[in-house]
Amino acid sequence: MRKTKSDLDSENATALSLARTDPKTAVKMADLTHKASLGIQYPKGQADALRVLVAVYCGSDPVAANEYAEKAISIYEQLGDDQAVAGLLMQVARFNQNSGWVNRAYFLLAEAYERSFQAENLKVASAALFNLGANSEDRDDFPAAVEYFARAKQLALEHDLTNTYWRAAAAEQEMLYILKDGLFDREIVHKALEALESDGGEECLIELLTFLAKVAHDEGDGRLAKSYMHRSMRLAKACGGEQARAEILYQSAVFRHQEGRLKSAGKALRYALTVAERLELRTLELSCLKLLADTYFRLSDPSLAYETLNRFVEIRDELHVQESKRHFEEMRTMRQFQLVEEESRLLKLKNTALGAVNSRLEVALQETRNLQKELQRLVTIDELTGAFNRREILARGSDMVSRFHSQGRQGSIMIVDIDRFKSINDSFGHATGDEILRRFTKSCQRVLRPTDSFGRLGGEEFCILLDNTPLDIAEKVADRLLKSIRSTRVSDLMGDRVLTASLGLAGLNASHDKIEVALNDADESLYEAKNTGRDKYCVSGVKNKRAA
Repeated sequence: MRKTKSDLDSENATALSLARTDPKTAVKMADLTHKASLGIQYPKGQADALRVLVAVYCGSDPVAANEYAEKAISIYEQLGDDQAVAGLLMQVARFNQNSGWVNRAYFLLAEAYERSFQAENLKVASAALFNLGANSEDRDDFPAAVEYFARAKQLALEHDLTNTYWRAAAAEQEMLYILKDGLFDREIVHKALEALESDGGEECLIELLTFLAKVAHDEGDGRLAKSYMHRSMRLAKACGGEQARAEILYQSAVFRHQEGRLKSAGKALRYALTVAERLELRTLELSCLKLLADTYFRLSDPSLAYETLNRFVEIRDELHVQESKRHFEEMRTMRQFQLVEEESRLLKLKNTALGAVNSRLEVALQETRNLQKELQRLVTIDELTGAFNRREILARGSDMVSRFHSQGRQGSIMIVDIDRFKSINDSFGHATGDEILRRFTKSCQRVLRPTDSFGRLGGEEFCILLDNTPLDIAEKVADRLLKSIRSTRVSDLMGDRVLTASLGLAGLNASHDKIEVALNDADESLYEAKNTGRDKYCVSGVKNKRAA
């Protein structure tokens, strides 16, 4: 017997209600209703069935859930169902957030809010505001997060959305706790915990229990912190959310790391990292790698620490480039659509509006050129220091070597390494280490010429290319560099400790057929400088060690 549209609507509604409690049955029903909807050409039935699959897979297979959501959005868009689109946009935003594309997630959430507010679906609108707050938190914009959570709370209060109100109230308190501005109210958090325990909302309840564990841990009550973490983990296991369990393990590893239980922290981090890699949770993956690298450093395993840190940098750079390219493609597609509209309008208006249209087209083309420049900058610049990244400095070095062999144009190469940088990280923390790298970069760039190229090879090691510069001039540059580095202001970060660096210098010669060969000579000179006292430079092939 052929099913009617009403039958399919009813079955999809039933399947959606079973998505959390009986996912196997929900998937089976959704597959059947999807096929039946295709058979009678009922797009709404197809989209509703896909929405069931999104609800089933959002916690266990985020990649599949995102694919189903995007297909459903496409159908609902054609049907003009803004309300359904808004709800699914939040799922796509969540996938982007977990994948490390936080900027794209922000725009998707903003669109979800606008659509749901226009459709007067205030439940989805308040949820979108809540998620915008969570997105701001991931971007470390805590004041913005407080504002979004406050707006979500107000909207929920006005329309009697109790669950959303307490979720937003708890999240707002968490941000106030992080900001340490004296407005944190523990009583509100406990009221939110009681309300959410009686009203459902497992995902938010898990996050709230984990936050309370952090507060207890910060206050030195390890027993209470452990109790909250156990409750959070039990709830995550009961809900079947592997992502939630991995995030709890990560937070547990943070506690153990702070307590000096490094081996235990490493074990928890490796498990959380495995789950994050399998589920493609890039944001969690980066957090695990960063803390794991520091754990290996503290366990005196520099090779593993360096390898882990390299993975962190590679993934972070990859995500940065991916998001930039994706944003560029979206902007280009939108601009192309606008250009087509302008051309159509031009035909209708003929010559009357030709000047104005040309002006707008020029603005559009300039914006496209600006986007291309920004993309080029993103793929060549080191995010932390603003210097060229390793790929770019090596490419420029290869060009300099080619000019030496084809034109006889002289050139010199320097490798500069901050002295005892590991002890800076160990003594003052990685945040101070990052600020030292930024100030070091500015000190070097201050004395370099516009024709010189300055780039970061990795960690605290940098490379400087002096094109069209003989070795004797390069030595004078090395003197100026070391003096500038010594004068770098670091007293606010490290007390009376002075920042110094060691430098290896090599001039291009016939044996340098590749940039890597020249870099190796400069690197050997750097090691000489390190081994003979630091805070100096040595020149490749010169027995007399030179100091600044």
